[in-house]
Amino acid sequence: MDEAGHLLKKTKRQPPASDDVHAQLLFRCSLSHTTILGRTDVLRKYRYRKSFLRCQDYDLHVRLARHHAIANIPHILTHVRVHPGQIAVQTPGLGDAKKIEIIRDQLSALGINGSRDDLEAHLMLSRMRKLQFRPDCGYLDWVEAWLLGLDAANRKTRCYSERSFARATSEKWLQTCWAASSHVRWTAWRRFLRSPLRKSTGSRLKREVHASR
Repeated sequence: MDEAGHLLKKTKRQPPASDDVHAQLLFRCSLSHTTILGRTDVLRKYRYRKSFLRCQDYDLHVRLARHHAIANIPHILTHVRVHPGQIAVQTPGLGDAKKIEIIRDQLSALGINGSRDDLEAHLMLSRMRKLQFRPDCGYLDWVEAWLLGLDAANRKTRCYSERSFARATSEKWLQTCWAASSHVRWTAWRRFLRSPLRKSTGSRLKREVHASR
């Protein structure tokens, strides 16, 4: 809702299953922190880290998910107020820097050391719609190679459930091609159909079509 309490059309949905939550954390914060419930003794053990003045919830969730199962209730139960005075609005640069730090740490566990450009391009995977980013063919090339590399690294390290991680990378590939289709048109869909990343995307494709209406 907005600062006056009026409901907005935007609805944020999070993955219910624990393995899916864990896999999605490599790309975005896949839990809504205002709704979190947990065992007190566990949360006291992990706590926020003082070095994270922004994204402390994202950092906490990633650290928790390494050793504990975390899931979302598949029902929308809260409204979150969005207003210009939010710290997220006031400090976007700090937020991006901390997100990149969190993502870099997770990639390291997969055995991947991406460049600064790679990390910034990876961050864009979950914000294309928000920023109205329209990928070009160069970005499509990078995304396909990057996501295939992540899949291969996960099969080797087994950091995440193979099925859930493959679903996460497939969804990112679909979202990228969908966003690119308004810019490079059928080139994006030809790339989508020819890629081995085209799997586990049936239900997601339906959601993308619905969201675009």
